[in-house]
Amino acid sequence: LSWPMRSRLSWWLPLAPHFDLVFIRERGHFDRYAKLGVRCVYLDQACDQEEQPVEGATERCDVAFFGNYYPSRGRALRVLSERHDVRVHSIYPSPWKRAGFQVHPAAFGTAFAEAVASARIVYGESVTHDVEGYWSDRIYRVLGRRGFFLTRYTPGLEKSFRNHEHLVW
Repeated sequence: LSWPMRSRLSWWLPLAPHFDLVFIRERGHFDRYAKLGVRCVYLDQACDQEEQPVEGATERCDVAFFGNYYPSRGRALRVLSERHDVRVHSIYPSPWKRAGFQVHPAAFGTAFAEAVASARIVYGESVTHDVEGYWSDRIYRVLGRRGFFLTRYTPGLEKSFRNHEHLVW
């Protein structure tokens, strides 16, 4: 199941015991699932091969962000926008606009690769930072496009990445 479906635990947790095996990346949820008798196996994510890196970009920005509006994301990007040109890409632009941001359309495939190439830094922030292994697939998508990724630390990042080598937290 995709992240949006797994993140709605109110309906997903009652279903999980009916599966022989559940693959998840969020190691911090293993105990919760085990208490329900659910057998979990770690499965990491990867980037999409259809989003091949591109060389150069016609438009440039200092910082790009891809995702939905949450107040913590808005606050972080507001601080960054005081000194940098910030470009937000979202499938739901209205909350960003209400918060005073200019919003570009969500980007997928080649458009995503071009948007990553246009940014000096791609900032990413997950909805929560207290569950080990809970971070966005955008990390893999940005790194797979040769982007520079800046994020807040989430427990477990060091098991998959090296700080200041693969990304910065």
